[in-house]
Amino acid sequence: MMSPAEAGYSYLYVARPYAQQRSVASRVFVDGKQVAELGPMTFARVKIGGGEHVVTIATENVQDRQISVRGSQDTHIQYQLTESFFSVSPETKFLERSEMKMKIHRLEMVAPL
Repeated sequence: MMSPAEAGYSYLYVARPYAQQRSVASRVFVDGKQVAELGPMTFARVKIGGGEHVVTIATENVQDRQISVRGSQDTHIQYQLTESFFSVSPETKFLERSEMKMKIHRLEMVAPL
């Protein structure tokens, strides 16, 4: 599942691993181009080229999250929506490969766009 990308590329893994989050879709963009759409309990694996990239995760009525990543190594990002009574806060964090591997075995993989 987590095999290495071909030479000159790497994989960007983005996961929404929790079921209690809003069921609205979160759109994943790399350098302004939409590459995937995630719901709760899903993840995407997107091949990216070398160099610096800007990853944006957008969910309706929630502040967008932007992260800079390098395309020279695989990157593992967890995206979570934390709900309170009156607001929703987006959170992102980088995971180690072993952490992501443990999370994605129970998630549904979505096809990149």
